[in-house]
Amino acid sequence: MILVIGGAGQGKLDVLLRNTNLKAEDVTERLGEDKPVLQHLENAVREAIAAGMTQEQILAELLWHEAVLCREVGCGVVPVDRMEREWRETVGRICCKIAQDADEVVRVFAGMPMVLKGERKWK
Repeated sequence: MILVIGGAGQGKLDVLLRNTNLKAEDVTERLGEDKPVLQHLENAVREAIAAGMTQEQILAELLWHEAVLCREVGCGVVPVDRMEREWRETVGRICCKIAQDADEVVRVFAGMPMVLKGERKWK
């Protein structure tokens, strides 16, 4: 699996598509949809939590994807709202688990990939 992380609007999907054989039609934003790329993991986690899914259940839904893209949500002011804190914590823990098991982890900043894990040269 490939995990691509980065801030909003940094070009995560463009970098992934440019460096793999994956295509735009391979991308979904919903858990359980039969496509190899899940974009916006942070939104999918929010929906899953609202539906009562546990972190383990969410991870089980992710493991078959070839690539997962996630906006960084852990920076900045800690939210006052308990549910917002739980969501951020869950996204972070899921990303940690995916990164641990992934073949490649790439952080994208200003459209530039930084390989954190893996041997492939990204451009």
